[in-house]
Amino acid sequence: MDVGRYGEILLECFPDLSVTSIRYLGGGTYRVFEAIVDTPVTDGCRAIFRFPHGGQGGSYLLRERLLSHVLAPRLPVPVPRYEFFASGCPSFPWPVAGYRMIPGTCLQDANLGQLIRQRLAEEIGRFLSALHCIPPRAVQPTGLPWMDPPAVAAKQQALYNAIIRHGFPILSKLERAWTSELFSSFLSSSENHFFEPVLIHGDLDSSNILCDPVAGRLLGIIDFEEARLGDPAWDFCVLRAEHGAEFQRTMLQ
Repeated sequence: MDVGRYGEILLECFPDLSVTSIRYLGGGTYRVFEAIVDTPVTDGCRAIFRFPHGGQGGSYLLRERLLSHVLAPRLPVPVPRYEFFASGCPSFPWPVAGYRMIPGTCLQDANLGQLIRQRLAEEIGRFLSALHCIPPRAVQPTGLPWMDPPAVAAKQQALYNAIIRHGFPILSKLERAWTSELFSSFLSSSENHFFEPVLIHGDLDSSNILCDPVAGRLLGIIDFEEARLGDPAWDFCVLRAEHGAEFQRTMLQ
């Protein structure tokens, strides 16, 4: 990773900035960097910058930037607010966007006692209540994708069919029986295929949750690139897998 090159792109895209330091954090859809920058009004601003690397990353970043303006005033915890934005430059043809870093420890890195876990589960539940109650009409101008319940059910059936074709030949008899029961019981219930689409985060796992692990406070939620109008259950599934059913029950309560 040529970190220096991305520092040069920042200066080209944002000529009013002075980059004191820059380091690579990782990436998927985007390459993500933490930089300390001086702006015309602030010295030593610690910011997160995201660089798409082809594909649909540029359009996702544009959409997420628009969404951030809708979310920030409506949610009880901080979310990224993209105050740095450039549509590209001669040496980098895709959009570049950045926001002031939200302080906190990723939930996945936090060592939590039972009481702190409960407090955080409650605060995450309050965040999801606020997120899921944002009217869909408020985010329509952002062009978020819409999860149509019949289409979602068809995709789940297609996934099961693909597992039967490609997975069953290498699974044991016991594993095949477990998988069949899991999918068959879910797919056969019409209640599982009905939901009213609401605004969801779409990728709510512990790496996207920032907290104070000592005080048990939720400090921020990041990475809304998978946000959409869809099934609210999605925003509970991964946290149940990571932290257990009791954590999920507290969120729901």
